[in-house]
Amino acid sequence: SSTVTLMKSILVSRYSSLYFHIILDSFNQVVLSKLMDTWLLPSVNYSFYSIDDFRDSISWIPNLHSSQLTELLKIQIPLILPSTVDRVIVLDTDVIVLSNIQELWAFFWNLRIENNLFALVDNTPRGVHQLYDTSVLLFNLNAMRQAQWFHLWHIVVNDGLKMPLVSFSSDYIISSIITHFPGVHFIIPCVWNVHYKNRHACGLNFSYYHIIQLNSLSSEEYHNLTSFYEQYDGKTLRRTELCDTVIKKPVKQNKRREPPLKQKTRREMCQILKRESEQIFRTHLFYYGRKYKP
Repeated sequence: SSTVTLMKSILVSRYSSLYFHIILDSFNQVVLSKLMDTWLLPSVNYSFYSIDDFRDSISWIPNLHSSQLTELLKIQIPLILPSTVDRVIVLDTDVIVLSNIQELWAFFWNLRIENNLFALVDNTPRGVHQLYDTSVLLFNLNAMRQAQWFHLWHIVVNDGLKMPLVSFSSDYIISSIITHFPGVHFIIPCVWNVHYKNRHACGLNFSYYHIIQLNSLSSEEYHNLTSFYEQYDGKTLRRTELCDTVIKKPVKQNKRREPPLKQKTRREMCQILKRESEQIFRTHLFYYGRKYKP
């Protein structure tokens, strides 16, 4: 799924501990919890939040598509996440992270200094009805709660209800909050949310991009990029050595190479066996085709 691909892209490039807060339906929660339990990723924790528990809180907002109702839950994140969480990076599942997510997290220092509620990329040409793309957001949750975020977005939604043919989305609501309450946001560089078809607006080449929207890629580009991350499994994502001791190759003597097993000590071999015994494996069922002949 797109959620798994996104998580793999984050994990591949990480160099620090991570905590995932994942909002999803009950079916995908079963699948993803099994993945996380069997991946056994070091320094990675996670929490699940059911969409069904919060759907009613935004179901009164008119929308054109059922998928938008789920997408609107983004504005409820200060309520959904526990009060002990003071900052969070919010990502749509249709993006791919190409670099260390810790670099994006560093922009929270700007939010602390300026006391902004959130940060995002301004990658849309300015105009009277400008809509910001909210696929990538930094939420300063403590500041949002203190500023009564619930009250802010209710104001712009109620104003929108007075206008004809308004398509409510998180893009519209957050853009309207920026318009109504200047100074609530902080702009981060465009490389953190690149719409590939409009990449020239960012003025840099691919090697500088940190996050790309998948829906902006051609079918071939989409397949090539997602396939690269789909090949990773729990073993490669763990990024840890089997033994604490670095295994060194023996020095060649008289051009004779020792058998591979003798390159490790008995203790090191026991560590490998112990680690393998603790590993959790998943069983993937499959069936051979059979031509029935009565």
